[in-house]
Amino acid sequence: MSNPTNVSIIPLGGLGEFGMNAMLVECGGDMILIDIGMTPSRRFGIDMALPDIGYLIERREQLRGIVLTHGHEDHIGSLWHVLKHAPAPVYGTDLTLELAKNRLKEWGVLADADLNVIDADDRLEFGNIACDFLRVSHSFPNTLAAVLRTPIGTILHTSDFKLGGPLDADQFDAAGFALLGEEGILALLSDSTNTESPGFSPPESSVRPQLTEIFRSSRRRIIASTFASSLRRIQQLIDLAAEFGRQIAVAGRSMVNNTRAASELGHLWLPSNATIDLRRAKELPPDEVMVLMTGSQGEPFSALSMMADGSYGRFRIEKGDSVILSARVIPGCEKDVARVVDNLYRLGADVYYSGNCDGLHASGHGYREDLRMMIQLTRPRYFIPIHGDYRQLHQHALLAEESGVSPQHIHVIENGDRLEISEERCEVVEKVRAGRVLVDGQMLERLDEIVLRDRRQLSEDGMAIAILVRCQETGEPLAEPEIVSRGFVYMDESEELVNQAKAVALEALKAMPPEERAHKEAAQEAVRVALRRYFSKNTDRRPVILPVVLDV
Repeated sequence: MSNPTNVSIIPLGGLGEFGMNAMLVECGGDMILIDIGMTPSRRFGIDMALPDIGYLIERREQLRGIVLTHGHEDHIGSLWHVLKHAPAPVYGTDLTLELAKNRLKEWGVLADADLNVIDADDRLEFGNIACDFLRVSHSFPNTLAAVLRTPIGTILHTSDFKLGGPLDADQFDAAGFALLGEEGILALLSDSTNTESPGFSPPESSVRPQLTEIFRSSRRRIIASTFASSLRRIQQLIDLAAEFGRQIAVAGRSMVNNTRAASELGHLWLPSNATIDLRRAKELPPDEVMVLMTGSQGEPFSALSMMADGSYGRFRIEKGDSVILSARVIPGCEKDVARVVDNLYRLGADVYYSGNCDGLHASGHGYREDLRMMIQLTRPRYFIPIHGDYRQLHQHALLAEESGVSPQHIHVIENGDRLEISEERCEVVEKVRAGRVLVDGQMLERLDEIVLRDRRQLSEDGMAIAILVRCQETGEPLAEPEIVSRGFVYMDESEELVNQAKAVALEALKAMPPEERAHKEAAQEAVRVALRRYFSKNTDRRPVILPVVLDV
């Protein structure tokens, strides 16, 4: 049995993958969860992927609180899922919780949520774990690093961060991190997202010159798209619209909700005398309008995507309009973004995006020198890279070694690894349940891998339906089977294949012992297996086989 003062670090998401950040910390029977994010999914009808929280649910009575470091979806997007199965008090800054409320309301768990506003000066007590905070610079206002005080030492979770720049109202607290280094850091858990990028992360102000030039040269409407939670970028776009005398319209549910919440809380300046309804934007001279919207990742139902394909009835993009995609393309969304850009060009728009225009985006994550500075400031005994694909975690580990951390004290772990830290050692002691929960529409439960496999198979090889009519009493077939293809073969050009498939299905039914043939389920399975073998051998494809046995 583990010593009750030992600390366990258990990532449930975000390590070895992009998004879904979720980190469990356990000590002496007390457990806290730092962030609980999601990641969008575009495959086989899946809407989003959430961390599998089965391990947490089994120990929900130990969960003392949920700490949200900031309000990006990859850090708060699965909060509703946790509160549904393992309710606990939630702590975050005012804007973080305000954005989280939208998700909780959408999934019907807001009424029972225990939400508590904190700032960087607060301390939270969770039994054997106390939590202090330090401000870090990021693309979301008031992002916090979590400083975990445990019986065996201090563990620092950086959250997402970079060193910052002049547009970051909440500057990176270098003095606070240096002080932690003087006190002694047991373990540093540090963001790895941009560890492959050399130098320092450019400040948010670096995008201003390119955006300014686009505003200066545009003679018609400007349609600007970015992440709805990238409030630093949104503020720059609003400032430029005001500077160039353009009225501002906001489109897209998340963009409308986020800008309203940030404005009401004082985190975003949105001039009331220059804000108009989208319908009003159609009536103004084209050079007096900027439309701010979602859709920078090519999301199929986002405002920009629907405008690009002409299905957004309230507003149309016209020839000569300028469209700006000011955001990093999330891995996996490249094809969707390309589709939207192509459609925008078809409409005659002037499109500015990462493929043809540099300087439209400044990452909120630190580059290699930012990450090196964090290590040098805090001088941890143990180093654990977090937030990133495995190659990024690996590169961050090499950087830590370059920066003076002993190789024996660097641990690259993945989701489900239980890393136990004691006063004498730090090692992975077991693998716990971890993975993905795939959400399909409004389905709240786990979408089984079998369903996903069938969707993948249908998309690649189609379906073949075999319809057989038999005598209810004897089980003897009464007519030739019918074969129907959907996405498998073109029936008019596959007569020989289909006729032989009919014979295979009929023979499979006749070959069954009478006592087995009487059971419909057994008959259907025999036909399915026979046709699967036949089609695989003769077409090198494996369609989904759906046998239908009708008794008369």
